[in-house]
Amino acid sequence: MLTATILLGLTLQGAFSAPPKQLLYFPNEKIIRVRAMFIAAADDNGGHRHTNNFGRTGKTESAAEIASIVREMNKAYACAGIKLEFDPRTDFKVRNRTALNRNFSSDLDDPEFALPESALTDRSKLPRKFDPAFTAEKLKLVEEFPDRIVFLLQDGSSWNWDGQRGRWFAGTQNMGLNANGMITASGVAAPLLIHEMGHYFGLPHTFANVSADSPARMKAMLEDAMKSGKSKDEAIRIFDGDGFADTPADPGPFVLQTLGYGAFKSKFGWDLEFEGTEGESYTWKINPDVYNWMSYYPEVSYTHPATQKVEGHFSREQAAAMRDFATKKLANKLVAKSN
Repeated sequence: MLTATILLGLTLQGAFSAPPKQLLYFPNEKIIRVRAMFIAAADDNGGHRHTNNFGRTGKTESAAEIASIVREMNKAYACAGIKLEFDPRTDFKVRNRTALNRNFSSDLDDPEFALPESALTDRSKLPRKFDPAFTAEKLKLVEEFPDRIVFLLQDGSSWNWDGQRGRWFAGTQNMGLNANGMITASGVAAPLLIHEMGHYFGLPHTFANVSADSPARMKAMLEDAMKSGKSKDEAIRIFDGDGFADTPADPGPFVLQTLGYGAFKSKFGWDLEFEGTEGESYTWKINPDVYNWMSYYPEVSYTHPATQKVEGHFSREQAAAMRDFATKKLANKLVAKSN
């Protein structure tokens, strides 16, 4: 068996001072218009109203503030010729319905939910008190607005592991997800909803769902792929989450942080050397697109230090895939208008 070492060469490839410019890929094509409905949820008694700071802090959004977020979303989707239509007078409602506001049925005011100690201190077992009726309520909401993309803004609830206390605790859901035929979010901002609407239009993450949590593990996976008969390029594609040729293979920010990646620092690339079946040396020049909306890099969520703008973008193949998905799968949600 061959013994190999990891060689990681850190290569400076310029500063982040000029983020990729978002192009308009289909300037002469008909604009695809999709209507939106935003529902801000609260409990039956009006408590635990969704706020803009992930749960029970911050303030509630007005319809005008949602309209401003939609305008930012439309700037991102202009590259694909897709526009979200939103009328603040009719397309924003508050629903006092606990089953829309929670993900499971226990009282959020009791952080431990009166579960047995064993259920809260065993990390291998996620405590659950899900109520199927809550899922049914969310499905009803989708059915109520079949001609729109529904954005459910909820206070939410999720189980989070506290490493210091060594136990699960109940907290608010602090991320968006596409579920039950709609987009749900706790705390709302344009970058979050741009990313989630990308999922709604069929886009996966740029990074693959593989268990590479360290450079050593990445190297081992590449070499295992080579042993199975894959070429170098085929092996690297195990880290390609979306299959698009114009988005590079992406191991994700978490493993890159161990190599020194930091948001808005100089743009680093890493040379990861690995071996083929006969001991030959190969190099993967890791250089993910940190500004891609479907990545998990902070560059797509926070203002750029030079431009003071959020500088995310979609690739041409991503934009084409979204247009194709919208026309084939979302016909009942499209608004018929000329450009």
